[in-house]
Amino acid sequence: MRWNPRIQHALFGMVLILVLIWAANLPALAAQAFNLVPPVPEVLLFEGTDLVPLRPLAEILNGVLAQDAKTKVITLTCRGRTFTCKPHSTTAMQNGKPITLKVAPEEVNGALYLPLLPLVQALGGALRLEDAVAIVTFPGLAAPLHLPRLKSPVTVASSTRMVGISSPATELYLMNLDGSGLQRLTYTPLAGEDLPSFSADGRSMAYTRDFSLYVRKCDDPNELLLVKAKAHALLTSNPWVSPDGSTVFYQRFEETPDDLSSRSSIWRVDADGANSRKLADAFLCEMSPDGKYLSALIYDEQQRRVSMAVIDTDGKNLQIIEPEAGTPGSFSPDSTRLLYRKYDREHGDKVTISLAVCDLDGERAGTRHEATGEETSTGENIGRFNWNGTHIVFERFTGKRSPEDGIYLMNADRTGARQVLHLDEFAPTLACTPDGSILFCDEKGLFSVDAAGQNLRRLAPTLSPTGVMVTQDGWHLLLLAEPPTL
Repeated sequence: MRWNPRIQHALFGMVLILVLIWAANLPALAAQAFNLVPPVPEVLLFEGTDLVPLRPLAEILNGVLAQDAKTKVITLTCRGRTFTCKPHSTTAMQNGKPITLKVAPEEVNGALYLPLLPLVQALGGALRLEDAVAIVTFPGLAAPLHLPRLKSPVTVASSTRMVGISSPATELYLMNLDGSGLQRLTYTPLAGEDLPSFSADGRSMAYTRDFSLYVRKCDDPNELLLVKAKAHALLTSNPWVSPDGSTVFYQRFEETPDDLSSRSSIWRVDADGANSRKLADAFLCEMSPDGKYLSALIYDEQQRRVSMAVIDTDGKNLQIIEPEAGTPGSFSPDSTRLLYRKYDREHGDKVTISLAVCDLDGERAGTRHEATGEETSTGENIGRFNWNGTHIVFERFTGKRSPEDGIYLMNADRTGARQVLHLDEFAPTLACTPDGSILFCDEKGLFSVDAAGQNLRRLAPTLSPTGVMVTQDGWHLLLLAEPPTL
């Protein structure tokens, strides 16, 4: 059968249009594929009343929130039911019927909290309170929500108004690479999250909260406690999720004798909490993008030095890469190279600090010596490979407000170093994006600048993040920041 040339041309044109539409919407499609559902929020107990943050609960239920700009009245609509309230007022409405709340809705660490029971009743749900959890069921919801109940009291100024928490807590946020779509992921005002990690497939995430280790699926609001902290006897930190989300690697600190290498160890545990075991007595640094290696620091008590090592994720083949390395190592995107900061001790307290790159077979590449001075005050801060591994981004900071301080870019073979941006203050966090931009956090906020040092702009201006990472899909940024204050 032969096609009519006009039909062929028309079909080709339609296919071309569809391809162009797909390409134009690729960022949106990627964002949809990430499929991140907010986790269940924690419930605060205040004057005998369980309070819940409104927005995350509304998002889990696929409800619609609206606020009148003049009256400040907030309306939640969900499955044909409505709940209406106003900040600082005990007057509310359940499906058009007025009620009086025991506690007025108030803002705590950037989230509006209000009594849980009348909200559940308005939406046709049921609430069962247990000692440590509030179990909520709603029509159409696949499974009950288990909301942790926090018994720690909040700081109050009067009987009806909460003014804040006794100590600020960091929360997790997600936003698009261009700075749009800021979304708060956690609502735990009495305990801050730290050191988050996503799996490469974007389906799982792990984080620590008050030194306990948690994991959850991105499309499931319920989190799973993997390792519970025990005061100072057992602490967890720095989790890394395997590319398929099946395993979590983490740092574990335990109170044993004063030997550093025995107090700190690297562990692995299945994402369901099973098969927990120790891999090595070392400080966990980073997991390679392919999920095969872990970089680690090992403390030698006799030599009183810290060595850089690499270990397989099954706990085998621990290999010393550098006998004296001062900072954690960072992997290249293809997992074949390791970047770290090397110390060469000279006379007295003077050292030469340089960035070094080595192959994972242990054959070290040549080092590049740039700065000499006090170990704690000058030199090249540990950098990162850019998104495709062709360049290395690092920061140089002397502590003396030198014109040389700032962010630098050099080739992956450690040649051609040039200053991208001068900074007066130290920026402890660096990250790179697929479009070649460099992200950094300082005391003023989160900023983006291109490789030429142009187009400097602030992202998430309502926050002052202390940490940022680019998710594996390349379309999102994961932020660690304190919520805006009242």
